[in-house]
Amino acid sequence: EINISIPTMYLDKPITSIANDAFKDCTNLASITIGNRVKKIGEYAFYNSKNLLSITVNKKEGDITLGKLWYSTDNGQKINELVITFAD
Repeated sequence: EINISIPTMYLDKPITSIANDAFKDCTNLASITIGNRVKKIGEYAFYNSKNLLSITVNKKEGDITLGKLWYSTDNGQKINELVITFAD
């Protein structure tokens, strides 16, 4: 199982988005924490990453653009055990 934390900066540049299909089919991914500078999560970003059961977004839900089916799925179906947490 892999746990990923997407930082706010990389090589002195802000990370402001997660691309479409960025982690698609990453079946070893168990959890991800997304930094507060991310403004957009692309379509199908975690599609079919069926073992991804914890997504923490360090931003208010209304302050981030979420693409179609951006969260983890199992063959396109939302996973009941999936916990998505947004900042208050």
